[in-house]
Amino acid sequence: MRLANISGRLHFVTPDDHVIDVAMETGGHFSPRIQDCYERWPELRSVAYTLEQWRGTPLADVPPASIAILKPVPLVMWLA
Repeated sequence: MRLANISGRLHFVTPDDHVIDVAMETGGHFSPRIQDCYERWPELRSVAYTLEQWRGTPLADVPPASIAILKPVPLVMWLA
């Protein structure tokens, strides 16, 4: 499972390079903020396998300006 921050929202990137908005596809069960996913990591991992079955949007169709390349763990979590 790969995570991406696209337009400030948490997305999964599937093995075939499609992106899935986690909050949208789970009906708001998970927050769109990538930082919030770490508190619910085991649950998110199990949901990821079901979401990877969705086609999503091809990563190639996502405007490059909307993709943020960030550290997967915020600095604050390293200090905690």
